Amino acid sequence: MSNKAGEIILESRKKLVEKIIKNIEKGDLIFNKNWDSQMMMPQNPVSKANYLGGNRIRLIAETIDKGYKDPRWVTFKQAESNGWNIRKGEKGTLCEKWIFSKVEKSVDENGKTIEKEIKLDKPIPNYFYVFNAEQVENIPKLEINNYTKNETNEIIENFISNSECKIKEIAQSKAYYNPRTDEIVLPSREAFKSQEDFLATTFHEMVHSTGHKDRLDRDLTGIYGSDSYAREELVAELGAVFLQSKLGIKLEGEHFDNHSAYLKSWIEILKNDPNELFRAAVQAEKAEERLYQRYAKYKELNNEKVVENGKFEINKISEKEDKLLNTPKEYEKKNKTKIPKKKKEKEEKER
Repeated sequence: MSNKAGEIILESRKKLVEKIIKNIEKGDLIFNKNWDSQMMMPQNPVSKANYLGGNRIRLIAETIDKGYKDPRWVTFKQAESNGWNIRKGEKGTLCEKWIFSKVEKSVDENGKTIEKEIKLDKPIPNYFYVFNAEQVENIPKLEINNYTKNETNEIIENFISNSECKIKEIAQSKAYYNPRTDEIVLPSREAFKSQEDFLATTFHEMVHSTGHKDRLDRDLTGIYGSDSYAREELVAELGAVFLQSKLGIKLEGEHFDNHSAYLKSWIEILKNDPNELFRAAVQAEKAEERLYQRYAKYKELNNEKVVENGKFEINKISEKEDKLLNTPKEYEKKNKTKIPKKKKEKEEKER
């Protein structure tokens, strides 16, 4: 069962990445702009949880492909137990699940049954199917949170002002995070085409800043054009989208620097190893969670209500999600591309 499930999951990942690559080849940065941010946070109305990691990417891609306007997803059993019906002819979307432990029962000397959780030597792959709320009959109407422009601007200003590193706006033409000095440098706001472009750029660089060695400690040493550089850019792009979604901000802006230069490198690393997308998604969510929790703490200290997209619980990245950064080797087919070692440049690294 596990070998077959592993093969099904890998094939599903491959098909998803092929779909993402086609989107990138059209010039889109992973996801189309102008999508309702709530669609970027697939949720389960029964368990009150958000779908994370690769499953989040899967469901977002399916939402875009089918044009769904509802972010809720349920299993067949959940629909049935709540008196909802899956519409005739509808097909579910595959999600993956990895089992890292099992419960073993034993009887002690007093005849009492004891349950003990045992860590597995090798995680067991499994999968399940979910249906979008638009595929389900009798499900309650979706409740949507809408914010005024003033409320959105306040959220943005508060969020940015709580950056863990210094943010400088200078009259120059580049936007980047400098890990050596631990600061974000942006062009002056007047240089951006819109407030949305400023926001997208700032969020992108804030995600980069979470990779600092004293924070999430990602590899920020990649030279432009290398696989490691492309991976970090992928994390930042996904993280910026996830942040806007969590804050309930419409995905409208674009990064100040034209990302078309990154598209080719993204396509290359995804073609070499489809699992790169899933690793990037988990890393991006860890960055998103760190930045959001800092903002939430600020609001809490000021006795203000924390803004959150939707009425669902926000799940922190668990140890199990961390483990998914590296899919078990027995289920992973990699084409590793070695990059020649280059001498360290004396000039400052800019991301």
